[in-house]
Amino acid sequence: MKNLFFTHHAHDRLEERGVSQRQVYDTLKNPDDIQPSKKGLGRFVAEKHLETGQTLRVIYTEEGDFYVIISVIKMGRQRRAGQ
Repeated sequence: MKNLFFTHHAHDRLEERGVSQRQVYDTLKNPDDIQPSKKGLGRFVAEKHLETGQTLRVIYTEEGDFYVIISVIKMGRQRRAGQ
């Protein structure tokens, strides 16, 4: 697994949304779905369905040996990745 690099925006979203870095790691390591993002070339959206019934979405790019985490969203219901 590649190393994770969190942007300032992603760090803010982790704190704001109560998501741990471990949850992001687990989402990227074992996603339920990965789709290209419609918002930027080279960006992807990984989704993981949580035991709480929520869905965690991790928006990222791959750069060398790193996943660059752009943003993290925790949703109450599943939405289609890439939106």
